[in-house]
Amino acid sequence: MWPAWLRQVARRLSPRTHAPLRRTRPRLRLEQFEDRTVPATITWTNAAGGDWSTAGNWDLNRAPTTGDDVVIPDLGAAGPSILITTTSSGFNINSLTTRENVRLTFGNFGLIVTGDIAINGGATVTLAAVPGQSQPLFLDFNSSNPAANQRVTSTGGGTLALTGLNLRDTGTAHTVTVGTGVTVNGGA
Repeated sequence: MWPAWLRQVARRLSPRTHAPLRRTRPRLRLEQFEDRTVPATITWTNAAGGDWSTAGNWDLNRAPTTGDDVVIPDLGAAGPSILITTTSSGFNINSLTTRENVRLTFGNFGLIVTGDIAINGGATVTLAAVPGQSQPLFLDFNSSNPAANQRVTSTGGGTLALTGLNLRDTGTAHTVTVGTGVTVNGGA
């Protein structure tokens, strides 16, 4: 056997061995994402009219958001239009379908539609500016696709009346087609 002094020298000169490596399990980490609302079909439910931005006026208990398909069904007896108002800075929706006479009044900007408008059953959709509105308001057909063909269609006739709003298409130049049975006028 080696003398004690030689063993101590050998220990000091030899590389140290480390304790065996412990394997650590990866920790599960959760990342919080921003709140997202998936575009959906959202239906107006208040036959008395009301504010576009009031969640209780819609079947999903929220106001429409960008990309939603908005439906305003026939909610009762024929007669005066349902009045839907807003002072918000305009709305961006995918499409609008109605069988109800409806008057939408806007306080700022207007309505941006990236899809189609369907006015059915002889309904009239009146898009109007709030009285005294100083800035121009728009019904804006918007597409970034030059091959897009946005449509205003009707089954059973329909009228699109613009009161104090301008009609325009924005984004990339594209086609907006007004179908048979649809009347577009200056409104009242």
